[in-house]
Amino acid sequence: MKTTHHRSISLSNHRSSWRLWGTWILVTTIAQVIGMSLTAVISAANYHLASTHLNATVFLIGALKGLCLGFFQWLVLRRYLQHSLWWIAATIVGASLAWLLIVSAILIVAILDASTIYHMPHRLYLQGVALFGLGAGAILGVGKMTDEF
Repeated sequence: MKTTHHRSISLSNHRSSWRLWGTWILVTTIAQVIGMSLTAVISAANYHLASTHLNATVFLIGALKGLCLGFFQWLVLRRYLQHSLWWIAATIVGASLAWLLIVSAILIVAILDASTIYHMPHRLYLQGVALFGLGAGAILGVGKMTDEF
């Protein structure tokens, strides 16, 4: 039986902690760029095909973004955590739920006041994007909370 030793995440070694966080930020950024590119491609295809399956499309986007983000983060975490493959699954579930819930909220606002969505001030738009990020981050974080890590 093969035993695997995992390094514990410790902030006692200053250089190692900066390397860990630097790598984490780099892989998360790469994953987000790839994930947003996939989102753009899927959204464009959905628009051109005049698809009426919005919920399935939004779920697919969330799942793909979660897979991309979870996989790249797992590349860093696998050295430090036992059972780290669960990180990918939790990220897929969290991202899918985040996209479904937040896009649903955006659609409700758009339906309630369709005229303002096209004339929205940039400040309000940026606030919406920030809230989306906070909401998605919160949902992803809750999805990853487990005692096994």
